[in-house]
Amino acid sequence: YKLISPILSDEADVVIARFKPPGTKKGFGLVKTLAFYGVKLFTGRNITSALSGQRAFKREVLDAIGTIPEGFGIEVGMLIDILKNGFIVKEVDVDMHHDVTGRDLKGFLHRGKQFWHILKVLVSKAFASR
Repeated sequence: YKLISPILSDEADVVIARFKPPGTKKGFGLVKTLAFYGVKLFTGRNITSALSGQRAFKREVLDAIGTIPEGFGIEVGMLIDILKNGFIVKEVDVDMHHDVTGRDLKGFLHRGKQFWHILKVLVSKAFASR
């Protein structure tokens, strides 16, 4: 209900779930940092939950943003387009947590893939805006 309530009350066009921080840090924060500063670079906005996939949208938002990136860059790419189109984005704290991957080969490969997908989206947006 926390995600849909601001949509129904017309406080926001998009609502993003902001998870509680994990108890133990598993990565180095590179993916989160890339996502945060990528969104900030293109929109000037500080969105702390840019990677969260738990979102609620008004229908017109999805109609307006057009092409949606594939892979792990989807959240960042959509968020940049949403903000550049002037939609109101609200982050809400939720009582959920994210299953983080470990500091093992599998975890590093997963985060590396996330980083690469997000970087590709940011580079494509940089060249598209020229």
